[in-house]
Amino acid sequence: MFAVGDYVVYGSNGICMVRDISKIDIPGAPGDRIYYLLSPVGSKDSKIYSPVDNTKVIMRRILNKEEAQELLEGISDIPEIPAGNDKLMELKYKEIISSCDLCQLVSLIKTIRRKRNKRLMEGKKITTTDERYLKKAEESLFGELMIALGKDRNELEDILKEI
Repeated sequence: MFAVGDYVVYGSNGICMVRDISKIDIPGAPGDRIYYLLSPVGSKDSKIYSPVDNTKVIMRRILNKEEAQELLEGISDIPEIPAGNDKLMELKYKEIISSCDLCQLVSLIKTIRRKRNKRLMEGKKITTTDERYLKKAEESLFGELMIALGKDRNELEDILKEI
């Protein structure tokens, strides 16, 4: 269970802060069920109510500073995604994004950045699919690392420019 004030990753909503843990008085919601009130970082006006016993959406605590530093130190050891056809790759990209697994996000970022660089050398642009998933993966990874390490996005981009 999480505590009020904790930062968590909440599925595709990204990083959220736990604002409250209580029963809610909303029509149609069970009166005896306990919910987290989550505020997505970056959109303070949004609210998400998630049952404490929810198993449908991935919800995990964010990395602490030491874990984030370990991830950064091990980035070079994280392999790229093996090449496949574009349809299968997009399915793999979706799976990785929805997993909220940082090592897999790093793998995805490495793969798409390599593909982008190769295409640029051939005089081509990155595909819109690759561009979309690269942006999602970077937002998820950078968002969590910014909070865990207390750094801003520019500092992290400098650190992670080589992945």
